[in-house]
Amino acid sequence: MNGGENVIHSSDVDVWKRKLETWIEQAKDIHERVKEVNALVKNEIEQAKEQLSLSTTLHTKVFKLVSLINLSEETHTTHPLPYKPPKYSLHNSRDGDNSNNGSSQSNSNENSGSGSKSVHLERLLEESAIKNKVFKWEEIKGYVCDMMCDKWGSVAVRNFLSEASPENRDQLFEEFFPYCVKMMLNASATFVVQKVIEDIGTYEQRRQICESVLGHVVELVMNYPGSRALRSAYIAASAETKLKIVTELVKEPGIFAKFYTKNYTMHAVTDLITHASKEGLEMIERNVSGEDLVDLTVKTPFGSSLVECFLSKSHQKRVDLSNVMPHFAKNLAKLSSLTYSVRVFAWVKWWIDESKKNVDRRSSISSNNNSNSSTHTSKEKKKEKVKEEEVPIKKEKEREKDKDEDRKRSKEKSKERSKEKKKKKKK
Repeated sequence: MNGGENVIHSSDVDVWKRKLETWIEQAKDIHERVKEVNALVKNEIEQAKEQLSLSTTLHTKVFKLVSLINLSEETHTTHPLPYKPPKYSLHNSRDGDNSNNGSSQSNSNENSGSGSKSVHLERLLEESAIKNKVFKWEEIKGYVCDMMCDKWGSVAVRNFLSEASPENRDQLFEEFFPYCVKMMLNASATFVVQKVIEDIGTYEQRRQICESVLGHVVELVMNYPGSRALRSAYIAASAETKLKIVTELVKEPGIFAKFYTKNYTMHAVTDLITHASKEGLEMIERNVSGEDLVDLTVKTPFGSSLVECFLSKSHQKRVDLSNVMPHFAKNLAKLSSLTYSVRVFAWVKWWIDESKKNVDRRSSISSNNNSNSSTHTSKEKKKEKVKEEEVPIKKEKEREKDKDEDRKRSKEKSKERSKEKKKKKKK
């Protein structure tokens, strides 16, 4: 090559070729290693998926067993009759003829029956996860409470209720009603109870559920699923049952002090106040102290909304709040300093203004009454004076009348005498 051009020797070309070959070999090794790593990662991912599926299935099974154990223990402690899951009807129909063939055979049949019951329940709970699955009554008979306490089993029971005949609905209701309160306290079973109350239940079934709440109102209010069921039962209850629920809630000492940390409880009590009658609001006003209501207003926004609902409903139904409002009037500074208690502050300010206006009206009315009474007494005195003056005038008039009558009588007598004299002369 010429002049200033770079000269490339054959030795340099060989060096670069060797370098490229080494680089290509290194790249091939890296590519193979990446393939091996990808294969290892895929295997680990598949193993992790298998372990996750196993853990989820085990977790669901353990959760179901724990929920069933808790349900059985709770029913043992609270109900006089222990909770015993009903016998599996298909198994009994098959093995009923051979039940009297000796004690050993009966024991074996009982053990096999318990195993078949657990297997059948597991099958029902697994099939409940299928979308829009609707069972027949013969399949779920005896397992209603167990299915209601499961997440997907509860959905399956609700689907069954929406498609079932009235007879099957009544049978299902009779099976779970003895444990109605426990079903309300369960996170999954409460939706079935609410469906019966709000949608498909008969009047008698709703009445029985609403009356079963009595004696457990505080327990239901302090529990999240129980508070939801209590709200729907309270709305569907009669006026007498509503008043009993409110009295049971209010008679609990210091019940409003337990609402601070539980927002769902305050939502439930707000619904109770919203649908309460005048007697129920008066019961709250008599039994709940104003100090508790002030503390509830100041501590939480939900408590402030609850108290504001109570004040507005009491005003709508003309409930006398003279026992409660003075406590709020003493704490106007606290109420005005908080943003979420502005509405309660407005209600208290309005009550103070109205009470002042009422005092002024009463004073004006009393003064008017006094003035009217004074004017009335003066008028009466004038009338008495006039009457006293009129008495002698009347007496004189009566005397004159008497005199006139005497004169007329004398004239008539004189005329008669003259007539008699004339008759005698003629004769």
